[in-house]
Amino acid sequence: GAFEAVIGTVDFDPYHVLPKGVEVARSVARITVRGRDGVRGFGTGFLIAPNLLLTNNHVLNSADLAATSIASFGYHENEDGSPNTPDQYRLTGDPFVTSVSHDYAIVGIEPVSLDGRPLTDFGQISMLPRSGKALKSEHVNIIQHPQGSFKQVALRKNLVVGRKAQFIYYTADTLPGSSGAPVFN
Repeated sequence: GAFEAVIGTVDFDPYHVLPKGVEVARSVARITVRGRDGVRGFGTGFLIAPNLLLTNNHVLNSADLAATSIASFGYHENEDGSPNTPDQYRLTGDPFVTSVSHDYAIVGIEPVSLDGRPLTDFGQISMLPRSGKALKSEHVNIIQHPQGSFKQVALRKNLVVGRKAQFIYYTADTLPGSSGAPVFN
């Protein structure tokens, strides 16, 4: 006769994950990967320190490619479904630190947008130095720009399924353009 029940695993999250999610999402940008010949594709990246953006090496694999690419913050739909006007920042390629084996690229980014907005308005996502932060069977959420589209959030049915060396494997909906997105537990 009970109307309330837990079905399968407990999927409750504390309320504070919502405002925290909104806060960290501000630091996530769509990357328009541009070569000298035009747009080559899209990726996702996020601010990790003043004027530093983290993405994947397979999104930006050289300082030259980074220096011709753009990061758009606020590329999302507003609460009423209308498109927000994003702020665009040039990536500098200096500094540019990358690892093919670990598939990351840390890229310099201009401190002011093409329209004059300071990059500091978007905050940053602090990197936690300790290992083992995501555990097998733990739920994760991803803030991303699949196919270069408006910012999307994968919130449901995302699980860490294992670890091998420096990699964490998880199940979640992603598409090309999602590479470089932050994954949160």
